[in-house]
Amino acid sequence: MKVNIVLPFFPKKAVGGIKIMYQYADFLKERGHRVIIYHAKTLKNSPTKYLNSLRVLKQVLNKRNLGPAWFKFNNHIEFRTINRITENSIEDGDAIFSTMYATTLDVFELSAKKGKKINVIQDYETWISTEEKIISSYRLPIQHIVINDYLFQKVKNVTGIDPLLVYNAISNEHF
Repeated sequence: MKVNIVLPFFPKKAVGGIKIMYQYADFLKERGHRVIIYHAKTLKNSPTKYLNSLRVLKQVLNKRNLGPAWFKFNNHIEFRTINRITENSIEDGDAIFSTMYATTLDVFELSAKKGKKINVIQDYETWISTEEKIISSYRLPIQHIVINDYLFQKVKNVTGIDPLLVYNAISNEHF
């Protein structure tokens, strides 16, 4: 299976939600899937120009399309730095994962050729945007995955549909 994972920016240092997506990518690659991680320089639905500027700076630091220095992948993962999430910047695939509401809104506009759309909800992101924008991403007719009971109830209350609940595992090696 070909899996696309679209992330809102390239993290110079550890970021929890992106680290989880890197772990998913490594897990899927280990099971024989082709995985491409896309780091978007800008998002159409980004909350502020300031955040876009930070994303561009971080992308410059990652201009060779390598993974972050702070995360050790066990498997070879393909990385792509893209200007925007568009039909031409994302390869066709079987599944396309997003995280962060703004990334999900952009991914939703892509054709079905890019893969089944899956939104991994790891936080109720009112710290970065309005509740209205966040809820609009929950209402998209795509597969939503949440990581805890609180988010399960939030998404279910908004959509009337049970999202898939997948708890994040805790590594005994690190904790």
